[in-house]
Amino acid sequence: MDSLRVGNIEVQKGEKAYGFLVAEDDDSAIVKLLVGIVKGSEFGPVLCVTGGMFGTIYTGIDACIRIYDQLDPNKLRGTVVTVPVIEMTGFQKCMDESPIDNLNPNRIFPGDPDGTITHRIAHLIFDEVIRKSQYHLDLRGGDLWEQLITFAISCQMGNTELDSRAEELARALGTEYYLGMPEQKGTLISEASRIGVCSIILEASKGLATYDEEDIQFNVTGIQNILKHLRMVDGKPTLPAKQRREEYKIHIVRAERGGLLYLNCRCGEMARKGQKLGDVKNLKGQTLQEVVAPIDGIIHYMFPKHIKNPGERILGIRRIID
Repeated sequence: MDSLRVGNIEVQKGEKAYGFLVAEDDDSAIVKLLVGIVKGSEFGPVLCVTGGMFGTIYTGIDACIRIYDQLDPNKLRGTVVTVPVIEMTGFQKCMDESPIDNLNPNRIFPGDPDGTITHRIAHLIFDEVIRKSQYHLDLRGGDLWEQLITFAISCQMGNTELDSRAEELARALGTEYYLGMPEQKGTLISEASRIGVCSIILEASKGLATYDEEDIQFNVTGIQNILKHLRMVDGKPTLPAKQRREEYKIHIVRAERGGLLYLNCRCGEMARKGQKLGDVKNLKGQTLQEVVAPIDGIIHYMFPKHIKNPGERILGIRRIID
């Protein structure tokens, strides 16, 4: 096709431009999602890159901005569509989820045009962007209260051909760690895969609302690797010497009692079963709980908030299976 139209924006071959998807425009509120389209001068696939699934994960947002600026349509085969922020209402208020309807957008795809604002945003993204793509990359990372390792996710839908392509695409991102996620209804990656779009996730943000330059660059490099893998631009992906698969199941350590958390470990470190990783103490400095690794594996995420209530997550460990 010589042109691509998304919402109110139509881009011809060899052009690039920004436009908006309008989720809400009435007397009470205006909610618009910025969309960038780069239409290459040569034939190729349509790749959609989304950021800001949650309003406080910033590195993917910056990567979307930068990759749009960097792409030259005269050196591109196919089309790249960028959506820097999905959860716009949360983003505007520095919140993970929407302050309007308090919904998690990654539980309600493909959305509903007659629902509340988060349903409407999900519907717009899915109908106007995902359905017009062959490939989709969702840029994610550690949430507001979370520290997270860098890794890639592909969705395992039970379709051998699509699952294989998705895993290959995820590995092309260039992360040391990757895993396959079983189908989860309502998630963007699963619903995109259900309609035949090869959809993957790059988790590359240390979390805690940071926008670390190293993480932003890793996101940009990941997008460039995908473009090279799909032969949309010249070159070969930059890959680590070894890539390791994580087990999908995560073993969570929770606070047994409320208190102050003291950890002596870091995300990405390998832990041995029974290894002491920290303590929960009371205000007298007395130890209430030793934080102990339940299995051998990699410390995949941590919730390092100093004050812990009973039952709250402290960290999660995954086994390395490859």
